[in-house]
Amino acid sequence: MSIGHRERLRGRFEDFGPDSLNDHELLEMLLFFSIPRRDTNAIAHNLLKRFGSLSGVLAAPIAEMSSVDGVGEGTALLLKLVNELTRRARMTNIAKKPLGTLNDLCNYCCELLAGERSEQFCVILMDSRFNLIRAMRLSCGIPDSVNVYPRMVAEQALKSGAAKIALTHNHPSGDCTPSPEDFRTTESISAALSPLGIGMVEHIVVSDRECFAILAQKKLLKPEIAQQNNAVNKCGCPRDPAQIIKCLDRLNGGQIEQVISMLESMDEQSE
Repeated sequence: MSIGHRERLRGRFEDFGPDSLNDHELLEMLLFFSIPRRDTNAIAHNLLKRFGSLSGVLAAPIAEMSSVDGVGEGTALLLKLVNELTRRARMTNIAKKPLGTLNDLCNYCCELLAGERSEQFCVILMDSRFNLIRAMRLSCGIPDSVNVYPRMVAEQALKSGAAKIALTHNHPSGDCTPSPEDFRTTESISAALSPLGIGMVEHIVVSDRECFAILAQKKLLKPEIAQQNNAVNKCGCPRDPAQIIKCLDRLNGGQIEQVISMLESMDEQSE
């Protein structure tokens, strides 16, 4: 990899901003910091091919990243640090205001459980005005299998002085539809908290693309997916596939992925 190529990428980033670079080029630049002498372009392409997207790369376990040719333990650690720093920054921004709306609560839950490949169960502890006190991971297990007991939730709520709580867990299978056990867990924990004067705000089930609010009986798109949908709509693209293609040159990489997903969905509906 020539020094000139690296300087040209840096120059584009500095002069025209990150939107001027494709996903593989941004990843390639990040790899400059841990791989000073190898061709990081090929490594970036291999990572994206293996894990499917930038978010997939950053969320991948260190051991799986390290199995990609050219990616050592230091590089894998760098990518995980970037992922965790950005995740915590987003969570901090969301929690600066009360989590009193369903959208804000879902956004927080999605960030809390981002990238988890086994099922995790968390409780979000809030004061009477929906301000975040803390979030705690109570249980984790193999995909789609965790055990949570009402007493555990009640104890943590009392210790933290919480007036309200929300529950959240993920479905690594990709389907956020609540199971019968999810409904039973919601009911039993709510019943345990009620005599203590602690209100249950919601129980959010998170998947890769969506989340489901059990008490509100409502499904919502994850924030980044909703943003991509809005961007596609703002470009003036109708839902006819032939006309959508004309808009592709106005979209960035993530938005193009959303258009492709839309086209695939339309194909499935027409079959």
